[in-house]
Amino acid sequence: MAKERLPIVFENDALIIVNKPAGLLSIPDRYYGHLPSAKQMLKDRFEEIFVVHRLDKDTSGLIIFAKDAETHKELSLQFEEHNVTKEYLAVVDGQVNSEDGSILEPISFNKQKQAVELKKSGKNSITHFEVLERFQDYSYLKLNIETGRMHQIRVHLKSIGHPLMVDAKYGYRDAFFLSEIKRKKYHLQKYEEERPLLRRHPLHCFRLVFTHKKETIDINIFDQLPKDIKAILNQLRKHNPVRDTF
Repeated sequence: MAKERLPIVFENDALIIVNKPAGLLSIPDRYYGHLPSAKQMLKDRFEEIFVVHRLDKDTSGLIIFAKDAETHKELSLQFEEHNVTKEYLAVVDGQVNSEDGSILEPISFNKQKQAVELKKSGKNSITHFEVLERFQDYSYLKLNIETGRMHQIRVHLKSIGHPLMVDAKYGYRDAFFLSEIKRKKYHLQKYEEERPLLRRHPLHCFRLVFTHKKETIDINIFDQLPKDIKAILNQLRKHNPVRDTF
């Protein structure tokens, strides 16, 4: 994987923050160790790298890696105690009616289904959301998670009836095609096969706020939206605007 595909957005003597592209593992896969990962790419450049937290393979955005054990312990504790601000951007199915809200549902991992689900005996999980933009059939959200459970955002969005636009496990589709919103005007030649506009979760971690040695570090890449999510939003604005109800 090319070096430029793992941009470092912040670095000091103790830690590194990268903007992970979608499709790249955060850490090496236990069964397919040959697949590239953000950790391995950093290990090729630095002697020691410690994983502080992770993102799903198909989720893009900010990840922190520590350069030493002491920093790793300090930052990991902040994540465990929910003292880190973690903000995401997402495109979801349907129009979310309220301007903002919170999802307070405990979740648990179901080994049989290999998926996360709502469960009263599960771990306490809190997701806050705010609508940034509405379309006829979709919504663009900003999310702030107080907890950081596995698949938390994905299963919480499903629980309110607005799963991610693309999410084979918790949503309605494994890819999004332009023809879904450009139905009457979209035509292909007989020999052509439509290519999807999006094949991954439209979920991007754009902001992290934490402390290191009593100093606040606030990393915000809101203006660096991935090209695929930016393209989806442009097409929704063009072909799926909210209809005039008057």
